[in-house]
Amino acid sequence: MADGDRELQRRLAEVRDAYVARLPQRLAELRLLVTDARAGAPEATSALHRQLHSLTGSAGTCLLYTSPSPRDRTRSRMPSS
Repeated sequence: MADGDRELQRRLAEVRDAYVARLPQRLAELRLLVTDARAGAPEATSALHRQLHSLTGSAGTCLLYTSPSPRDRTRSRMPSS
């Protein structure tokens, strides 16, 4: 592996580690938003949606989550008979 590739991998690992370290706080904030939404707080549902969207997007950026390919939806997961 070239030095540039190693450096990139090291930096990506740092970003992932920092992201994972922040997850407990972010999850606590999401729990509060769920509680507020259930209680009828006017902005809680839209704030919850934004935070979940952000969490999903940032997880993909940190290579912790990848969306399934649209092709995967067209393939049967059951064996053909």
